Amino acid sequence: MKKKLGLSVLLMSSLLIGITSCDKDDDDKTKAVTCKISSIVSTGTSTSTVALKYDEGRLATTTTAGGAGSSKLFNYAGNTITIVDRNAAGAVTGSNEVLLNENGKIVMITVKNINGHTTNTITYTYNTDGNLSMAVNTPITGSADTSLFIFSGGNLQRMVAQNSDLTDYTYYTDKAFLDGDFLKTAQMVNYGALALINKNLLKSITTYDPIGNPQVTNLSYEYDSKGKLTRIVGTGNTSFNYSYTYDCK
Repeated sequence: MKKKLGLSVLLMSSLLIGITSCDKDDDDKTKAVTCKISSIVSTGTSTSTVALKYDEGRLATTTTAGGAGSSKLFNYAGNTITIVDRNAAGAVTGSNEVLLNENGKIVMITVKNINGHTTNTITYTYNTDGNLSMAVNTPITGSADTSLFIFSGGNLQRMVAQNSDLTDYTYYTDKAFLDGDFLKTAQMVNYGALALINKNLLKSITTYDPIGNPQVTNLSYEYDSKGKLTRIVGTGNTSFNYSYTYDCK
């Protein structure tokens, strides 16, 4: 049975992206144009839209319309991003504090509840190549949950979860990892920064049922004439359809 992966699940509501193209003015001078995703629309059995706003090139707010509705406010101070979640009525529902290393990658996320109390922390470890190698989710009460990440050729090939569940990934080797990629989008939407960076664009995700049968989700992408990703479609085990619009300045 196919599943619809809703916008609220992926939290596809933020992209710190800068896609640059060049136009020429009347004096034949080259002018850089920076395009940022201004909305993400999920279509299917229902429609959800996320509006994105930026301040000084960084994601400032996201607002989700459709379903219960929600918003995120991003604040930046040094190497820390604080993200405050609110419901449609404007009440705070929780927050995340994202700590970055000197390369701008996530090294720790502190998750807080509605009262501002820490519920769990997630720490990220990188290998000597700079690739993500391990993530440890440690709750305030209970045992830690560790996931391992295996890279080859600059791309994540397999994730091994604490309970030995496996997730395998394949890529379009002729297409570069860029804004709008499934994995990149999910990270930026949640935390405004990246822990996982690939070389190529994601092609498929394979999970396995309890007896080891593969459950494959295939991904396809559409582009505009400038090479920006405008749509991502998932088919197979999980179905979804997201389209992007851009604000170019």
